[in-house]
Amino acid sequence: MVKEQRSVWSKSNETICSQDHQMINPFNNATNIEEGQDFDWSIGQQGDLLASYYYGYIWTQAAGPMLASSWGYKKVWLWTMLLASILTILTPQLAYAGYGWLLASRVLIGLCHGVSFPCMHGMVGYWAPPMERSKLVSIYVSGASIGTCVLFPLAGLLIFSFGWPWVFYFTGFIGLLWCLVWSMMAYDSIEKHPWISREEKEYLKATRLSVNDNGFIKPVPWKKILSSSPVIAVAAGHLASNWGNYQLNSLLPTYLANVLQYDIKSNGFISSLPFIAQSMVCFIGGYLTDYVRQRELCQTLTIRKINTALGLVIPALTVVLAGYSGCNAPLAISFFIVSVGFNTFTVPGCKTA
Repeated sequence: MVKEQRSVWSKSNETICSQDHQMINPFNNATNIEEGQDFDWSIGQQGDLLASYYYGYIWTQAAGPMLASSWGYKKVWLWTMLLASILTILTPQLAYAGYGWLLASRVLIGLCHGVSFPCMHGMVGYWAPPMERSKLVSIYVSGASIGTCVLFPLAGLLIFSFGWPWVFYFTGFIGLLWCLVWSMMAYDSIEKHPWISREEKEYLKATRLSVNDNGFIKPVPWKKILSSSPVIAVAAGHLASNWGNYQLNSLLPTYLANVLQYDIKSNGFISSLPFIAQSMVCFIGGYLTDYVRQRELCQTLTIRKINTALGLVIPALTVVLAGYSGCNAPLAISFFIVSVGFNTFTVPGCKTA
């Protein structure tokens, strides 16, 4: 059901910061009240839609690498991204078809995307020399942050200029383009890669993990891993880091719109600032970590612990302080930038083997 409403959210949503507070919101050039069409979804349904992606995402974190060890990382990631891209393009039509269709598609997209980071980590474990893993993991993780900081302002412009469906058309098309590039450039094994020199192949073979005849890492001792205290500690750090990061990724634009009352164009730009900081911190943190390890300035375990502490304690403090900033938009946004930026110290910390 579609009907006319004041904003992209239900009328039942209440703004907290009144227009009197706009004097400390210097980026706003217009109010967030726009005429347009909207879906008649309750606040609970809106929350379920925002969370539905992660309902699917969590289930393929372990299943993805297990499939990839048999079928190959290239194929698993290619086909899941292809399906997710197609569903993204179809999202507007599925939304108009009904709430249930949209909810199911978001869960399925989450299932597809859930293999992404495990597959990337698996390929890094196979391809990357041990003393270069921190910076290589940081490079591809920072790519996710760069994508977010580019998409947020671009989404605001697309919505303002052409309407909300074009955000899904554009991102889905980019996903299809990525699939094409990936299919041509990615390889599962060193021996099959046609573009690297013999010297590089010999170097990688000398430093990689032991593998079986198919070029994949040998069977994993799951029982020992799942009962390992260090593994449990790493999983806890990963959970804490991702929980905060994904919450802000999903809900920050809503907070800016409904609480601080940013218009759609300003919302996209401001939402991208924390993720610009995140990509920079991630990239620099990975290089600094490997610099420390290579020069033996600090033990690997010690620098991993330091990074993890920085990536969890500082974001926890600053996100709480952001909540106490009230309607002081610049102060709240500054705390969010610090919180999201420091969060990625966990990448060269607990998230890197």
